Amino acid sequence: MAVEGPCPKLRLAELEGTLVLVHGTYGLENMVPTAEDPRIVPAQSLAVVKGDQLGVDAKWIEGLPRDSRGWVPLDLELGGRFPENAWLAGVEMSSGRIDKGALLERRRTYFAWEKNQWTESPKERDRVLPGILPPPFPEATICKKHGPEARFGRHSTERLFSGDTLIAGRCEDALHRAVSGVLVASFVAGRSEWTVHEAPPSPLEAGIVNVDIVYVARKEAYVYAWAPYDENVRTSYLVAFDGSAFTRVEVPFVGPIVSMSRASDGSLWAVAHFESVYRKPKDGPWVEVALPAPRFVEPLPPTLRVLEVQSADGATWVHAAYPVEVPRRDRVDASRNHVLLTTRPWKKPAYCSHAGPLKDGLREEGPKAKGAATVKKAEPPP
Repeated sequence: MAVEGPCPKLRLAELEGTLVLVHGTYGLENMVPTAEDPRIVPAQSLAVVKGDQLGVDAKWIEGLPRDSRGWVPLDLELGGRFPENAWLAGVEMSSGRIDKGALLERRRTYFAWEKNQWTESPKERDRVLPGILPPPFPEATICKKHGPEARFGRHSTERLFSGDTLIAGRCEDALHRAVSGVLVASFVAGRSEWTVHEAPPSPLEAGIVNVDIVYVARKEAYVYAWAPYDENVRTSYLVAFDGSAFTRVEVPFVGPIVSMSRASDGSLWAVAHFESVYRKPKDGPWVEVALPAPRFVEPLPPTLRVLEVQSADGATWVHAAYPVEVPRRDRVDASRNHVLLTTRPWKKPAYCSHAGPLKDGLREEGPKAKGAATVKKAEPPP
């Protein structure tokens, strides 16, 4: 276990030669956006993974806006090579307009590392997209056969350093209802146009789905999908894509797959139904991976809600959460603590909290939360 505490954002950013943990809050936890003030204000910071522990250094957020407690009020993304070629995007969020059909609206501000601090630099957007830039995406024609009002709804975009790009999505009507199955558009550096591929069909396509991509190399990618608003749907969808054709990948567990990664040793990692983690070695079967118990909670939760799996810097990292009780003056609120687990040998887990000043955001010890009751793990259907 690497990190634990009431920090809902625990996400790794892999720079060339440096692994950074983005930690804090997305801003959705402690505020209710209104028409008068639709802003959603995160509180985030950065820490460097140094071997088997986290290194906290204030230089990593020099030049960025800060709130009164020292946190950065932006949703942070970063990449490149630090310090000579690093980029950072700070995302401002607000609740979306009802007539636009989006839950959130986002605006990105780009920064470059210059003179030992982050400096706002709109041109850094180009550095986020390495390699050869693709031609304009065929928005006007990709869904033409589904009627004049059909438009392509993007679900996921992944890009290799060469510029090779995959975009997954579905055609939608004017009310954002899907009118096609999953489409994958690919651009290969050196070619002049996009190629559109229709992925194998699935019963999931009858409703709302999220689609995501794991892009490993030009001839190795994986596409998976799940229903985000109906956890009763237990259908798995996973296909491999070699750049020209799809192959269904069978799984022995009850899905759906809600997060996936591919490790440097060739193994695939998958989160099934927010409940379990599975690993498939390059030449072996899928096997469930046991997760360690959290440290800063009592009594222990009977299960963890697994949110994401990432593979970075030669290790695999699993982000999970568990319910806790938060006592108030006149009531007890329900909340969640989060854990970041890793296959890397780790010296001692850090306690993460965004409730106080940034200087106390990551520390060696923290209070034990009171664990709340959870629903037992559902049995697979007969």
